[in-house]
Formats: sequence, C-alpha cells, structure tokens
Amino acid sequence: MVYDSEVRADSYHVILCGSGGESEFADKFYNWGTRLEDAIIGRLEVAESNVFLLTEAQNGDTETLVTTSLESIQTVLEIVQEQSTSDDEVYIYLIGHGSYFNSIPRFHIPGPDLIAEQFGGLIEDIEARRMVIVNGASCSAAFINT
Repeated sequence: MVYDSEVRADSYHVILCGSGGESEFADKFYNWGTRLEDAIIGRLEVAESNVFLLTEAQNGDTETLVTTSLESIQTVLEIVQEQSTSDDEVYIYLIGHGSYFNSIPRFHIPGPDLIAEQFGGLIEDIEARRMVIVNGASCSAAFINT
C-alpha cells in the first residue's frame, strides 16, 4: 500500500567517459556516454540535475560539456555526496580504457589517470541506500577490492 506522504527516493547517475586514445575510441566512448545519459533521463525519467556526464572533449569542444579530469570527477562526486541522502541510490558508470601496471589499477582519463584507490576515497563518504558501480573499462576487476 502506498501513501501520499511517502517520499520516493532519488537516484543520481555519474557517467565517466575516459580517454579514447584514438579518435575511433574517443568517439565510441562519447557516444556511449551520451546515449546512456539520454536513456537515463528519457526512459528512466531521472531529473536532468541528477545526471552527470563527464567525457573527453570532442573536436576541441570544451565549452559545452564537463570534461573527465580528476578535478571534475572529484567535484561531481562531492555534489552527489552533498545532495544525496541515505534513502537515495547512486549509480556510477566508467566507460573507457583501463590498465593494471605495477599493481596499480587505473581508469584512463585526460591528464593524470584515476587510480582505484583514489576512486575508493572519492566515493567512501557517499551515504546512499544503494551504490551501483558499472566499470566497463578494461582491467576493471582490480577496482573491486577498492
């Protein structure tokens, strides 16, 4: 039974599109990220203000989007931490290349890569009812322990 006084939990979605390296992959990651954003907003009817897309700039366009960098990832995750409550759900999607070198798992982004340990530190204080992380990058298994 649903009562009018019940509040529906919000969901927050953070889409991180990493460095493509080659234009073929940069285009794919960008397209996958924007299509996911469209589906979340359009089909799942999540408020646009709760969906964050960070991607590598396309064709030198740095004004119309937030590029994926350590600074922007940290900023977006801080916003999610501040706005979300323990009743909400948080979804984080990593789309791109990864690596595991010298026992350090990385998600490749423009500038310094996102290291799994850093990522763990950025999300540890988010108090969501449920947090789902979809790591679609190569070498993603090493992120699990973090």
